[in-house]
Amino acid sequence: MEKTDERTKELIMKIRKIAGLLFAVNLLLFTAGGAAAQSYRLITDSVHIYTYNRENNTSEFSGANYNYYTNGLIDSIVTVNSSRAPIAKTIYTYYNGFLAEALSLVGSAGNWLNSQNQLFYYDGDHSLTERIVTKWIGGQWQNLNRFTYFYDESGRLSIYNRELWRTSIWADFSADSLFYDEAGLLTKRSARLKSTGQYVTRTLYYYDLSGLKTNQVRQDYINNAWTNINTTEYYYNKCGTQLMSETEKWLNGSWQPDSRSKGFFHIELLPGARKVPVCHNGKTLYTIVQRLNIHLAHGDCIGECVTAFPISETQSEPRVNISKSLPFIVYPNPASAVVHIRMIDHECPVTQVELLDYYGKVIRAVNQGEQSVITLDMNNLKGGNYILKVTSDAVYSTVITKK
Repeated sequence: MEKTDERTKELIMKIRKIAGLLFAVNLLLFTAGGAAAQSYRLITDSVHIYTYNRENNTSEFSGANYNYYTNGLIDSIVTVNSSRAPIAKTIYTYYNGFLAEALSLVGSAGNWLNSQNQLFYYDGDHSLTERIVTKWIGGQWQNLNRFTYFYDESGRLSIYNRELWRTSIWADFSADSLFYDEAGLLTKRSARLKSTGQYVTRTLYYYDLSGLKTNQVRQDYINNAWTNINTTEYYYNKCGTQLMSETEKWLNGSWQPDSRSKGFFHIELLPGARKVPVCHNGKTLYTIVQRLNIHLAHGDCIGECVTAFPISETQSEPRVNISKSLPFIVYPNPASAVVHIRMIDHECPVTQVELLDYYGKVIRAVNQGEQSVITLDMNNLKGGNYILKVTSDAVYSTVITKK
């Protein structure tokens, strides 16, 4: 087998991540309840990936995922490169309607060769409890990773452990913790090493008033500080269907364009459907299926109108910037009654300190003045995560947790 170059490997990994997200979205669409879900569903046909070329400041087509279905479920995803030649493929197998196996293959000289395989296990409530990843090495499958999943009392994924296969036994490696707000929206996912308890990476999630995710920020814990890695911003139509996402990398102290993905869908009307919802001039109408194409032709979308549009679509407000280097220290965090902010970089004059909820609403505001330590009252606030925003030479932000 010819050795795959690094750029192709990076593309395969990037597209596989998007494939996994789309796979999860499609599963939700297939099992969603409500009147809208009973009359139609949106099927993702493909996702095209564009990579930013820094030499000519343009986005260039670098590859795509093409999805194939059987009985309404994804049976395979084929990845192609910029020349549209197949380079990777994932085949999905189900048991009693639940995903049981995902076999990943790589293309070589017109043949598909084994790469990785994943096995999925569930409990009596059909919640995923274990996932085992194996890799094809030396003509046989060898264990690679094992993931174990745990849920809170509301049935939400709260922790998943990752183990590595070492010297013929499973060895603890890391644990991911997931945090939600009172509306049940995922606000943070953080990973730490099981051996030392040291945090290694986290992802912060932001939403608009309708609950649509506007952007997410990944940071790694480097040199005792959270350091930006990348951020992804999401774009939707008026019905809340995600159409596109853009990812930026943190380079030389600022966000720089990196890649863009665009989804292509088709609508599948379910048996017995007579009327479907469409968003027409900002109002939800239920039209007979015979008139659906007329609505779509003049710009309406299928689905109910969302109550608020994402910041990323309207661009009416700047995205909150999670800074690479914070000129202050926050303690205690998590906090119960009060939280203190001590300035450590006095060359950055601070003009205002604000505490915001995850919808961007200002909960507390303090003018810094000449204070070196600022105290914010956390009493009467509900438990959960909040955004601390400090305005100085730039807008710095970090996350505060109220116990």
